[in-house]
Amino acid sequence: MFSSSDRFDLTSLLSSQSLSGTSSLLGASSASPLSAGQDTSGLFQLLLAQMLIKLLDRLESQVPSMTANLFASETGALADSTSPSPSASAVRSAYGVTGASETDLTGSGVRAIADFPRPAGDNGRGLHWIPTVSQSAEAVDRFVAEAKAMNVKWVTFLNEGSNIGANDYLVKQLTAAGIEPVMRVYTDGVKTVDGDLGAMVKHYKALGVDYFQLYNEPNHVVENYGQAPSVDRYLDAWIPAAKAVIANGGLPGFGALGPSGEADDLQFLAGSVEGLKARGEVDLLDNAWLAIHNYQGDLPLDDVKGFSRYTAYADVLQRTLGRVLPMISTEGGGFAQTGADESQRTQAVLSAFQRVASPSAPDYLFNYTYWVIANAEGGGHDTAWEWQALFQNGHTSELVAALKQG
Repeated sequence: MFSSSDRFDLTSLLSSQSLSGTSSLLGASSASPLSAGQDTSGLFQLLLAQMLIKLLDRLESQVPSMTANLFASETGALADSTSPSPSASAVRSAYGVTGASETDLTGSGVRAIADFPRPAGDNGRGLHWIPTVSQSAEAVDRFVAEAKAMNVKWVTFLNEGSNIGANDYLVKQLTAAGIEPVMRVYTDGVKTVDGDLGAMVKHYKALGVDYFQLYNEPNHVVENYGQAPSVDRYLDAWIPAAKAVIANGGLPGFGALGPSGEADDLQFLAGSVEGLKARGEVDLLDNAWLAIHNYQGDLPLDDVKGFSRYTAYADVLQRTLGRVLPMISTEGGGFAQTGADESQRTQAVLSAFQRVASPSAPDYLFNYTYWVIANAEGGGHDTAWEWQALFQNGHTSELVAALKQG
């Protein structure tokens, strides 16, 4: 860890060099080294040292995994006045941080909503992928083609924790089709992600994944191993995971709360933001987005308990954070249990897609996502999801044809 003794050693190292002109700068003389024609290299190196110390302090506050031999590798170059000054990328490398820009890691401020990635020709239309953590190439080919034909621009898919490789083909096919992939990092409840999360993020970021949803509906008992939902438990898991995502170039998803959870989703969101502030970690939200599950069911489009839940979340964020995060819907929709429900469901979902694509939609609402494109037809094994799928054995929802029309 970067300590006060390390800072003293670095300053002492630079101060011990034969730096002409430095003594006058420290008050021994009132003459300006520039006007007196003195050598100003000492001034430059002293200022460089101070800037480096401030940079390291800032990095230390955001990146907890420091290397014990950091200064042994970096100060050697500083001690030699003929060596080039260390770059920001060299400092980041010494910290073991890869994949993120200097801007992301030096606390330069909140990423503007307009700077979050969007797919070309974005219409806000999203689908949740097959609810398994990997699929056959045949299933990928079939349903990516169907998603593209339905003019879908966002797809949320599941990746087994920090696994690398199982979804490479899917991500490549989605990006080739002009679809923005949103990864839900699948874990069996709220717990630490096993394996090297950072390496996984770096791998999939290179393939075109920008968004990484961390945890799912943490306000539900079922996601907490039968225990009551806990904001502290959620933040204990989310904070280190978010740091790994950011350090490797990704954008971490926050929330993904269930509106019908045992713990009220609005209170849980407010408590989570306040918890980050109390822990000194609220800056993690500078590059984060809010995952939302705005199922509409049979509710009117403007009902804040359904599709328009995003407005209630915006109010919570404005009150607790002072601003609104970008929101990406990763689950939503309404389901037809009988043939008589089909037309009503189709019109309701089409209306939601039209709303999110309209000029009147708030800039922070990126999309709306229907759960789920397919289940058994794509290799899914949980029969509980079958009746909600657009493609079922022997039946294709009329919503599919409606979406393909435009």
